[in-house]
Amino acid sequence: MKKRLIPLLILSILLAVVLAACVPSEPTLSTYVVDHTSVWTEAQEETITQACVQAELTYGIPVIVATSPRSGGEALYWGEDILHQLDVSESDTVAVIVLNEAYGFVHFDVYTYGFATARISDEEIEDILYSHHGDALAGSSAISHAVSSVCGLVEEIGKAYQGRTAGPSIWVIIGVSALIALIIVIVIGVKLKRSYSRRRTNVTYPLEHYCTLDLKEREDRYTNSITTYVVISDGGSTGGSGGGSRGGGGGGGGHRGGR
Repeated sequence: MKKRLIPLLILSILLAVVLAACVPSEPTLSTYVVDHTSVWTEAQEETITQACVQAELTYGIPVIVATSPRSGGEALYWGEDILHQLDVSESDTVAVIVLNEAYGFVHFDVYTYGFATARISDEEIEDILYSHHGDALAGSSAISHAVSSVCGLVEEIGKAYQGRTAGPSIWVIIGVSALIALIIVIVIGVKLKRSYSRRRTNVTYPLEHYCTLDLKEREDRYTNSITTYVVISDGGSTGGSGGGSRGGGGGGGGHRGGR
């Protein structure tokens, strides 16, 4: 019984370890800040980069912050453009914040990709956009004056991804999973112990009772055989295939909202 319980206990430990591994131990991106409009100083870029790295190491999601010039009344670069510039796939789990200025106001948009799209709900995105940091960023007159608000938005996205804003955090999930695994091990152990205690010993099974044969002679006779051939025509092709949708499926995700 102990030999059977040991693998189950190991599996439960591995489950907790795998769930904990969802949070990376080191940054996964080489670039977190893309300043196309040159509005930030090196010190400001470093501050935002540290916020992005900290969010990834703490909450498990890389967040990219970019500035964009405007074209046609909107930001020239979208989240997909920023990912392509950094050679990051749209199927990867990542979030992008794109900022631009117009008429003395700061506008920003939030994009999510990969698992982040499913893990961060529309309600959470709305809460992030109109949070204290979102209000401060939208009310700022210049992107260069809103570094702390940008860092706050990065952290809010990380919290939403890990379930801090709605639902249990990843550590709560790990703890509950380990507890469930432990309960399963205990239940299986109790059942195994009972089954061993109830096992009958020195039981004999008379062969003459369980191993008897009653053989009878049998003979199969075939009196006739008929073979029928049927030719089925395919009738040719009936109609063509429907038109395909434009664009590929990608990894899911994209623009989630902005101000």
